[in-house]
Amino acid sequence: MVDIVRNSVLGIAYLGAVCHLSLRAALAEDHAYTFATVGVTAHELAHALGSVHDGDVPVFATVGKRPKICDPRNGNTMAPTAGGTNFGVFSECSLDQMSSFAGSLTGVCFKFASSKIYTIPEKPFHGKTWDHFKHKDHQQDILLPEFIPTILEGNGT
Repeated sequence: MVDIVRNSVLGIAYLGAVCHLSLRAALAEDHAYTFATVGVTAHELAHALGSVHDGDVPVFATVGKRPKICDPRNGNTMAPTAGGTNFGVFSECSLDQMSSFAGSLTGVCFKFASSKIYTIPEKPFHGKTWDHFKHKDHQQDILLPEFIPTILEGNGT
């Protein structure tokens, strides 16, 4: 993803690598004390879940359904540049690609590779607490209706 202001990279992820032991990572540029990184993180996680940029030919598509290519100028979350008018909203193409990818996963993907227990530190860093933004309203969680049932029903296992 490219920063439209500075023309620099905002994040990176391997396409469809969420279950690959050594590639299942996504990085996003952080802007401290803001929520600016949320959209970029969603964009990079969508790459890991099989979605290409809007405007690109899909790699994962539903069998029997002709894959669509959505216009990147609509400014959805998977546009190749950040800050579009619909940034924060996945296009129909992106949702279909993630749903198709999820349907292709096998049970091995859902097995734990490690039993190590991680703990959250008492404070994120010296002098600050985790409730730094407690005065902010939390946005309603958005679930992908095509994606969640695929996982819950165990398709692709």
